[in-house]
Amino acid sequence: IGPADPAELLGCQDEAELQEGELTEYAVAAEHGLRLRARPSLDAPVLAVLPWGAGVFANEPPVGEWVCVTTGLLSGYMLAKHLAPLTAELKQVLEYD
Repeated sequence: IGPADPAELLGCQDEAELQEGELTEYAVAAEHGLRLRARPSLDAPVLAVLPWGAGVFANEPPVGEWVCVTTGLLSGYMLAKHLAPLTAELKQVLEYD
């Protein structure tokens, strides 16, 4: 049993399955969460605040101090210094929290 339209699942599936090319998976490493911004600027509107440990995907390397990321149906920019590459070890830590 599932939705009549497969597009209704967008955002529920692993983003790696939804995008072509090579993706880098990161986890939010900021203790109090990290803002997802509309543009790579501290003055840009905040689209969402993701909690510590939230996963995001990037399909391009960081530009300066910013990374263009996607999470669910949202895309925007996050400060690279507050993102940690999601390794197998980090996934285990996050699963216990």
